[in-house]
Amino acid sequence: AAHIRTRQRLNANQKYIRMLIDSSLDMIFACDEKGKITEFNTAAQKTFGYTSEEMLGKHISTLYSDKGHSERIGDLIFEDGNFMGEAEHIKKNKETFAAYISASLLKNERGELIGTMSISRDITRIKEAEELLKKSVHEKEILLKEIHHRVKNNMQVISSILKLQSA
Repeated sequence: AAHIRTRQRLNANQKYIRMLIDSSLDMIFACDEKGKITEFNTAAQKTFGYTSEEMLGKHISTLYSDKGHSERIGDLIFEDGNFMGEAEHIKKNKETFAAYISASLLKNERGELIGTMSISRDITRIKEAEELLKKSVHEKEILLKEIHHRVKNNMQVISSILKLQSA
């Protein structure tokens, strides 16, 4: 009876963890130590356009537009224990998007390495807003230079008029 209760509790815990992972708005994926995907949450499925079944067992580099960048991120995770930064993902339909990734090593209860886990967020809108701001600042810099130039010209004209008057 105690064994059955323990199994029920374990089952309830697994369902709860599954619910937590799948209710995340951010994409969550995990890999084994060889880079094969072992977890691919609902947000990841919606964003990338793959089902969980399609991705389980596939190499993590499938999700990156640049395989070399994917490898460098992997190397950094293994060297530093984590990685935080930007990367470009690629969807099933070959569309790419900018993402902010937070990844770390996965270890079991004995502290042995069993893989990596990543949380990824689409930052396309943020990047677009950033570009608009940069463009706006650049336009304002140009306007300021133009105003400065006109003021300088006006000063020269005034200076010339004053010299003529004093002559």
